[in-house]
Amino acid sequence: MSEDRTSYKDKYSSSGAELGHGGFGVVYSGVRKKDQLPVAIKYVKRKDVVTWQRDGSGNGIPLEIVLLKQCQGIPGVVQLFDWYERMKGFLIVMERPDPGQDLFDYISYHGPIAECLAKNFFKQVVEHYRGGNKVDVQIVDTVNDCAQRSVLHRDIKDENVMVDLCTGRLKLIDFGSGCFFKPNNAPFFDFEGTNLYSPPEWMLLSKYDGLKATVWSLGILLYDMVCGDIPYHHEKSLKHKQPLSWPVQVSYCEFCFMQPCLFIMEHSCTAQ
Repeated sequence: MSEDRTSYKDKYSSSGAELGHGGFGVVYSGVRKKDQLPVAIKYVKRKDVVTWQRDGSGNGIPLEIVLLKQCQGIPGVVQLFDWYERMKGFLIVMERPDPGQDLFDYISYHGPIAECLAKNFFKQVVEHYRGGNKVDVQIVDTVNDCAQRSVLHRDIKDENVMVDLCTGRLKLIDFGSGCFFKPNNAPFFDFEGTNLYSPPEWMLLSKYDGLKATVWSLGILLYDMVCGDIPYHHEKSLKHKQPLSWPVQVSYCEFCFMQPCLFIMEHSCTAQ
């Protein structure tokens, strides 16, 4: 990884066109000069960095960069090319599918995703995670591969999944809310991510299991894909796990396909 302060302009150029923004930074369109490869250039202000980690030299860098380094080589994770430190922030240069579109915009444009395509999207990354109830729960390979490297994304949602419109491949992006697993899978007492994707136990108990919360968010995402919208729009509905409504276009096969995630969603919060 290049961390040289002067080489950025030699290697990359930005059109200035904004691709997206959020609480952790702004992403711009750019290209790598040597081969005109499309890249995404994220600028994160120093004051907006929530979590820091020391590198080998003892310098503090944003945890997001550390997590992207940790996930290098995972096919379903956006790849980090370079990062650069600036006086007031950091530049993070990553791969960019072109043409590409995040899943939120894809669903907004196309509507609910057809069963065969939804299965393709969701099963690109399928692996098994055996939950505490002795039920095999399908979970995306990308998330599983990240977990094998002790990385939790913590903000899985349609806006953080990029679709390569040429190949149909998906990429998980934006690790700004991510973290490493706690020792012995200890619970989390702080929530990072999007409230309407958070598990009910966080709202009821102010703590949550990282892996189970991941499966919950995957269930929300899968519902979003096949129904065209997320199931809960208010924290009250989410907190009390109001019954899900099913649009007429959801087939029996799709419903069965969703059962593993739905099982975890139904049993994720127990009275304590």
